[in-house]
Amino acid sequence: MADKQFYRYLNENGEQVVTDNLSLQAIHQGYDILNNHMELIRHVVAPPTGKVLEHIKQVQAQQHEGDALKKAYGTSVDATRLMNEQIAALQAQLEINRSAEDQAQSKRADDATRAANLERAGHNPPAALLAQIQSDNDRIQEIQQKNFATRQRITEIRQKFSSIISRLQEQENQDANNAASRPTSTISE
Repeated sequence: MADKQFYRYLNENGEQVVTDNLSLQAIHQGYDILNNHMELIRHVVAPPTGKVLEHIKQVQAQQHEGDALKKAYGTSVDATRLMNEQIAALQAQLEINRSAEDQAQSKRADDATRAANLERAGHNPPAALLAQIQSDNDRIQEIQQKNFATRQRITEIRQKFSSIISRLQEQENQDANNAASRPTSTISE
């Protein structure tokens, strides 16, 4: 015949109760499991509630986020390298756009000088020349808008990666601290 188990807990009045039926109150506050000799077999702690439960959920969410970041970016060094590569590509595009803008401004200046020379000579500039000047202006404005958008994108990438890199560094530090606090096994001869 198996030994009977008993349960010990404190009731709402703070009095110790020993019973063979586990109450809902005992489950919510924690209890002891006793053998038929009233010896402690095991203590069962109360399930977490309120702020403790919320804290556990936050820690789990942070761990999940950290795992997802590790999976997506590797280490903080890898994320920094990726950020720098993306920014370098955009900065190269800025340089190309600046060169195109310089060429468009030079062409516009040449076209404007020709139109001004014609006007000084008493001639009306041809419509095609005036249209070309307007086209040059439109091209310059388009390039400047692209450069503005590219600079904004660089800022966004820096902001995005800043938080990612910080979070990865926190996770790496936490992992290092956890590893340092684990006992190391030694092999004896």
